[in-house]
Order: sequence, then structure tokens, then C-alpha cells
Amino acid sequence: MNKLIITKFLEKIATVEFFEQKAIDVNFENDSDYHLYDIYVGRVDSIAKNIGAAFIEIEGKEKCFYQLGKGEKLKVGDELPVQITKERSKAKDAECSLRLSIPGKYVVVTEGIYSLGISSKFSDNERRFELQQLFDSTYSYEDEFSFILRTKSEEADNSDIINEAESHIKLLRELRKKAKHTPVYKKIYAGSAFYLDKIRDARAVSEIVTDDESVYDNIRASYPESKLTFYQDELLPLSKLYKLEKLVSDITSRRVWLRSGSYLVIDETEALTVIDVNTGKNDGGKITEDTFFKTNLEAAREAARQIRLRNLSGIILIDFIDMKRKENMNEVVDCLREAVFYDPVKTNVIDVTKLNLVELTRKKTHKTLKEQLG
Repeated sequence: MNKLIITKFLEKIATVEFFEQKAIDVNFENDSDYHLYDIYVGRVDSIAKNIGAAFIEIEGKEKCFYQLGKGEKLKVGDELPVQITKERSKAKDAECSLRLSIPGKYVVVTEGIYSLGISSKFSDNERRFELQQLFDSTYSYEDEFSFILRTKSEEADNSDIINEAESHIKLLRELRKKAKHTPVYKKIYAGSAFYLDKIRDARAVSEIVTDDESVYDNIRASYPESKLTFYQDELLPLSKLYKLEKLVSDITSRRVWLRSGSYLVIDETEALTVIDVNTGKNDGGKITEDTFFKTNLEAAREAARQIRLRNLSGIILIDFIDMKRKENMNEVVDCLREAVFYDPVKTNVIDVTKLNLVELTRKKTHKTLKEQLG
């Protein structure tokens, strides 16, 4: 079962998910960070006609990038509610949307013409059809809201899903009214801290442990049903108990050793990430096709883990050790697909390129681990 550890480390709040005592997900955030889904009354600062975009200023003179839709017009000085949809990075401003959205445990509700999206991770097609019928009979194009059903809705009661959707619709309408009477640049809705989103979205967290009082109080208030433990030991804080210093050192290193003695080399660039599999200490004696095959299987599982730990996104290329048998390469790719299936961030294994590289894409949701620690 999965365990969530939340503690202060490097002057940030660290959220680490463990499965069978092995870290599978890590995130660091500042107490003062703005969050995804924060909503502000923004002011259009400038229009970039050459790229069809606007830059909208929010609280703290933060500039947000907004991509104008076809035929959409804004002018400098316009004041309107905007929602953060992508965090800023060293190279890019934060991104925002004019269509406000509220994420929930079962459903995400967004302003716009009625439509329904359903998580691709649903395993029951009959349940998918049932929920499609439920929403089609409950809402219509006149409601001006669209919905995305999350994976957890597959096993939830229909009444709980609809009640959550109705609650989000009510909140969105209230926020629209509030925006009309709120001074420009001010925040009108606060998205959750990352650790609260993590708890909301988790499917298999058996225990949550923290040694921070404010974090404990926030979790207890938001998720009173969770199995939450407040850890107290001045001589051995959670960060030391779970060896976070070594964990961070390992997952920011360019080289990752495998149990077989082989290793991965991970190079991150602006355009893409390349993961190279090397035989390393596993090159002594007689090397057989079977040795390469087993090494590549191990590398595929560890590569999927490292991608998630480092929160890599965009285009990712993996250069596995060359093998003679095509069926072995196919099995390695299948192993990789299975490993990334459990990643909560949408990850697609595309194919093997002509250069015998395996290509993946992963959706960007948060900053990479390096950016979080920078």
C-alpha cells in the first residue's frame, strides 16, 4: 500500500509518496507559492498580435500568458477573472485561462458549452456508458458547463458525483459575481496546496504522516476521514527518518545505478529529455542477448520511476541496449507501457523510432523537480 510523507525540508514542504518502502513521487513547494487553479481579477497588460496572445497581470505584478482563441479580442486595460493553468518556469511565464474551472474528487467542472469527458483509465465500459447517460440526461447545452469525470468516479455513487458537480457549478457562479466587486489583481479563489491535491487524487494511500502542525491541521480540516498520523521526534524528524537528503541527491543525479550493475544517464534539455541505458558494471564476462534483455526490462521500470520522480514532461527518448531479437524489444516496450500506466500524469509510449529509440510524451502539470528545488 502507498504511504504519503509530508514534512518541511530545504525550507519547502516536501510531499513524498512511497510504495513498498520505495519513493515513487516527490514534490516540493513554498508556503507562499501560488497554486494551480488560483483565480484572480487580472488586467490585460499587453497584446502580442504576432503570436495571438495577451499578457495579463495579477497580484504581485505577476504576468500570465493567455493564448487568444480564433476571433477572440481583448484590449489593454480590460479587467477580468483569470485562472492559473500552468505554473511559471525559468523560461516561461505562468499560463492562464478565462474559462474558470473547479477540480474535485470525482469531476472537474469548467465553464463552456456542455460536453463530457471520461478518464481513459476507466476499466468498465458499461460504467462509462452509464455515466454518459447520467450526465446527458442531467445537463444540456443551456447549462454552459463542461465536465471531465475522473478515475475515482468509476466506483463512486451517482448521487455523490452529481452532488459534487452541482457544488462546483454553484461555486463558479458565485465567483463570477464576486469578481465584479473585487479590486483588480486580487485573488478570489485559492487552489489547494499540492499535498491536499495529492490526497484528493490518490487512489491507494493507506496512511499519511506529517510532523508539521499547520499541514496536519489543513489535512484534518479538508479530509477528516483520512488515516492521518502526527509524528513527533525532535531528534529524528521525518526528513531524516526517510532519508530525504539522500533521496534528493539520487534523483537529481545524472546517473542512476540499477541493481544489475548497469545504469541510466538522464539528460534534461529545454527541448526534450534523453535517457541512455548503459551496461556499466554488468559488462564483465560473456554477455548474452538474455543479459541485455533482462537489463533493458530493469531499465524500463526504473526509467518510468525516474520520469515520475523528476516530474519530466514533453518529449522523452530512451536509448535501450541494442538487441538482436525484435520480440525482445517489443516486450521491453510493453514493460515500459505497463510501468507508466500507473503514473497519474498522462504518459504515452509512442513507438520505437527508426534510430531504435523509444519515444514517450508526458503531459506537463507542475515544474520539474529541478525547477522546484531551484
